[in-house]
Amino acid sequence: MPTENTTDESVPENEESVEYESSAEETESSVDGNESKSSETSESTEVTEEPEVSEETVAEETTEAAPEPTTEASAEAPAEEPTEEVTEPTTEEPEEEAFVAYDPNYVVALATEKTKAYGKVLVWENLDRLLAEGKITQEEYDEYYPYDGLEDSYYSVFVETDLNKASTISGSPLVSEEGIADYIAGMLALETGPYFAISYAGIYEGTNGNFCEFRCHR
Repeated sequence: MPTENTTDESVPENEESVEYESSAEETESSVDGNESKSSETSESTEVTEEPEVSEETVAEETTEAAPEPTTEASAEAPAEEPTEEVTEPTTEEPEEEAFVAYDPNYVVALATEKTKAYGKVLVWENLDRLLAEGKITQEEYDEYYPYDGLEDSYYSVFVETDLNKASTISGSPLVSEEGIADYIAGMLALETGPYFAISYAGIYEGTNGNFCEFRCHR
């Protein structure tokens, strides 16, 4: 039997087998090592690697976080006006004074006495004198009394019914009943005739208010 050949051929096969196995083990070890390193590297990458944050990204996030002013707010801000109390003067009208009435008949009596002081003669007093002196009859007296034909011969003086507003034609205030009487008497004093009479004709409602009408007979 060829024992030597069999023995010689089996040795190389064992060596090659050993080398092959060793090489395979090294390869597997290398592969396993690479996989292990790769796994560690990936794990390390997953654990330690964080996304880089650029300045632009921070600026964008900051911009998004800060609320932008709306168009309405910016439009309303300049349109806001200061309160009326601060910049505009008050336009409140002063309270009107309380109405002050006066007695027109008392004004007539005062004006009559003041006119007589100017040297004028009251017409019905003149009739009384004429009757007393016998210069006229009782019938004549009754016919002519009290105005003796001056009923329709007069001019009117209108004075506001409110004493606070009473004034002359030129606008001068007549602050009292005596002031009104002086005004009327002064006008009658300018007449050329000697006889006069003053009467109150009531209230005249005008466009600018109410007026007492005083008639000056002459």
